[in-house]
Formats: sequence, structure tokens, C-alpha cells
Amino acid sequence: MGLWAGSRRIWSRRDLLYLDVDYSSSPGKFWAYNFDNVFSEFTLEDSTAKLAGKQLKQRNPEFVRALAISWLTDTTLMAIRVSSEEKFVEYSKEGEVLAGYGSWKGMLPGDPPSNVALGVFAMQFTSNQSKSKFGFYSMDRDHFEVLDYATKEILVVEGPFFEVPEYTVEYRSADDPYYYMNDPEAVRTYQDSFLGEDNIYMLYSGDKVSRIRSTGMVESRIVFAFDYIGNMIRQFELDTPIKYFTVDEENQILYGLSSEEDEDIVEFQF
Repeated sequence: MGLWAGSRRIWSRRDLLYLDVDYSSSPGKFWAYNFDNVFSEFTLEDSTAKLAGKQLKQRNPEFVRALAISWLTDTTLMAIRVSSEEKFVEYSKEGEVLAGYGSWKGMLPGDPPSNVALGVFAMQFTSNQSKSKFGFYSMDRDHFEVLDYATKEILVVEGPFFEVPEYTVEYRSADDPYYYMNDPEAVRTYQDSFLGEDNIYMLYSGDKVSRIRSTGMVESRIVFAFDYIGNMIRQFELDTPIKYFTVDEENQILYGLSSEEDEDIVEFQF
């Protein structure tokens, strides 16, 4: 197993505010969105700026079904959404569905409704910076998928441990089924991911879900690196446990949010 060089604490701050964020095509800026599907663009260059420079408010009923969203171009977006047979859904900026890629059908025994498969396999959604790759991963199974937008092909990677916990299909209402994982022996598989331009990086936990739920602590030390064919090319063990991370591929640096009480940002050189 490869080992990261010793970690270096580079920043610490309590009471961080977390947002779902996305890359911006403008240097020094980023997009954030909330559960009301309002996109806001902020700048990193002016620390005193409190208001968004741009906003996109979307009220199209089709768009409201989107669970996680990422910009594709200046006028289109990619998302995963509820009650959809397609795994990836492309939208116009106005909220119209332009295309769908992949299918949830046949993903689970008995072929339950798509919302159940979505809950099992697509717990988190992300993209790379160039917007050529979009992906999601499961936190209950070591399973992730990546859409290559140019070819429209979907890479599916399972393993290396092939965790398959027990679960049930529950119902909020007669037409609203959902996935409920009820396996006391289940482990947290992937905790976070980063889609680079060259490789895929997956943060693996392996900790019991029951312990995470009881303590609220997530301590992940293993990072798997895959190529875009699906081969595992490297495996690293971190000397400091983290919860979330990002990667600077050019300089071979990983930045992680530590699992410690102060939630420091820690730097790893690899």
C-alpha cells in the first residue's frame, strides 16, 4: 500500500459554513446552489463581498425534480433527479430536459422503482473541472459511475470489496418509494470523490455505519486512484483521517478536511 508523505496542517477555523458548490468558467469564481435550486456565483478575489454577482433562479417543474446539479456549459446543466429512468439528465438553463443518459432499469433484483436505485447508487454527484466527466457514487456499496460526455459512455466500477448491505424499500406514500439501508453490519464505503482530468480519486472509509451514526464521526484514511478505464492504479493510506477532500493533480497535492474537532484543512503531498 502506498503511503502519503506526512500531512501538514495549513488552515484551521471553527464553525465553517458548507455549501454545495460548482466550478465557474470565470477565473477566481465559483457557483453555489441551495435546495430551492437557486444558483449564485461568488468571487474568491474579494473577501468582503457578501452578495452573489450572478443568480439563476429556476422554477420549471421539470427542474424541481433535480437532486444534484452541475453546470455543463454556460447554457446547459447536468443533474441526477428523482422519478427518472435516466441516470444522468441534461437540462437547458431554462429547465427543459434536453437528453438523458444511462438507465436505472435492471440495477437491482426485482427492478424496484428508479428512486430506490437512485438511493442505492447515487448518493453523491460531481464533475471534473473541464466538464467532460460527470459521476456519482454510493456510500453503502463500493460502486461508482462516470459519464464521459463526449462519447456518452458510462464507466461502471465495482469493488474492490463488493459490499452489498441488506436494505428494504419503504414508502412515504403509495407513489413515493425510497431506499432504506437496515444492515447492522454495513460499512461506509466511499465517503467522498474527486474527478480529475487524468484520474478518479475515491476516499474510502470502511468504518461501521452504526458507529458513524452513533458518534457522528467519519474517519477515512484510504484513497483509491483509478484511471478512466476503471483500473485501480494506486492506493494510499493517509496519516491523518479526513472527511472530504480535493486534489491538485498538477502539483500532486491532496487537501482534506480533517475528522478532528477543529476540522482543520490538511495538505498531503503524493
